Amino acid sequence: MKKIFLAMAIALMTSLTGFAQETYTWNKANVQLTVFNGMKVLQNDDEMFMVGNDNARIEIHAINQNLNDLSEDEVAGILISIADNLNIDLSQIGKDVFECVNGDGIFIIAPHKTDANTLGLIAFAGSKTSDNRVVCVAGLLTADQAENVGMILGGINFLK
Repeated sequence: MKKIFLAMAIALMTSLTGFAQETYTWNKANVQLTVFNGMKVLQNDDEMFMVGNDNARIEIHAINQNLNDLSEDEVAGILISIADNLNIDLSQIGKDVFECVNGDGIFIIAPHKTDANTLGLIAFAGSKTSDNRVVCVAGLLTADQAENVGMILGGINFLK
């Protein structure tokens, strides 16, 4: 698990130049997302923005409520619901904060309950602008995709 956090931390701190990348705009949330290394856009509509490849599938959803307005119990309920959908073990989570282009957030990563080679990721990123936009990033990945997913988190750009 420490290696995965290290890979994600390095990716979040690394400059985005020098990597094969494409930038897409998700109009629903007015957010730009940069996709790396063989990942492709699987869905880009009002419901969600989803990227993936054979070893990762990541969904981004707009949150229509300011997370600061939610109680700890409400946030915990959202987290548990997402973890149940992903079938990940919340008793073994690791968490950290991250910065994106013009926002910041927090992510957790935890092992899948039935597949030892799969990890679950849940992250919340918020805009630093006055509009208080928030997105939830959730999905499953293999350890070798941690760096790519970390770069996606670090590349979130809340457009004006």
